[in-house]
Amino acid sequence: MTQATKRTYLLAEKATLENLVATLHEDSVLERMGLEDRLSDVTAEIASLEAAPGRTAESELVFYGAPVRGSAGIDARFTSAVISAYQNLIAKTLAAKSELHAMGPIPDDHLSRLHVTDVVHGSFGFRFQELPEQESLGETPLFEAAEEAAHLIDAAGKDDEAFVDVVESLNPRVHDAVRTFFTTIADAGATFRLSTATTTSEFTPDRLRAAVDRVTIESREEADQPLPGVFMGVLHASRSFEHKLDSGEVIRGKADPTLDLSTLVDWDLKPCIAHVRVVRWTRAGREHKRFTLRRLESPGRTS
Repeated sequence: MTQATKRTYLLAEKATLENLVATLHEDSVLERMGLEDRLSDVTAEIASLEAAPGRTAESELVFYGAPVRGSAGIDARFTSAVISAYQNLIAKTLAAKSELHAMGPIPDDHLSRLHVTDVVHGSFGFRFQELPEQESLGETPLFEAAEEAAHLIDAAGKDDEAFVDVVESLNPRVHDAVRTFFTTIADAGATFRLSTATTTSEFTPDRLRAAVDRVTIESREEADQPLPGVFMGVLHASRSFEHKLDSGEVIRGKADPTLDLSTLVDWDLKPCIAHVRVVRWTRAGREHKRFTLRRLESPGRTS
């Protein structure tokens, strides 16, 4: 059980106990004492979880379907393949936060290693944890990578727009890794549930098929497309921009993380050429586009 799942159970138990105590007859002295003792213990457990000095990566993967024999066991070859695929996704997600080249070894791969610390029953699955050499303050980089990977997996099972929003700026090797993770599970005739500190996702056969379809779609990128028009402005908090093309169409997207937003201040409502990165996906006959603003320049200037 992850810390987040444990906290959820404890909060539910606390609410039940409080309700029972509130409805007890005043003569039920012994019963009240027992409930209040348990309520005190539960409250203390919740407080200890919330006071933890740091957050390390932890997750649970529970599998169903062909490779699983109830709570008794799970196919060893499938287990090896899917754990490798999951660990590879975490490693590449962590590496992409700093530097992950198109080819070659994953930088600092040893920093991304999770450990299997328990077997999860109910069907059959595994609990993964980060076992740091020293106690951390705040969230560890591996915690953030595991949550980001879980968010990506969850988005693949939602809808096309949610998935495109997540993968529009994704490193291609991370995209490949999530594709391998899903196809490994689907090819084995399995389904699964993933739980982390912030995300819980359960994949039925239908949801898994849709997710596999999404993650196997190839995108087409136009790295630097000049689009003449009028710059409508940028929101600094979200880095969201709008640019009205000469055709009248308004495109919306995000400013590139490396773009200094202060350079855009004087462009509001002025004609210019917006240089954007355009990424396109097509699924079920519908095209999805995402725009990333790289820079603005005067209409009279040539690059």
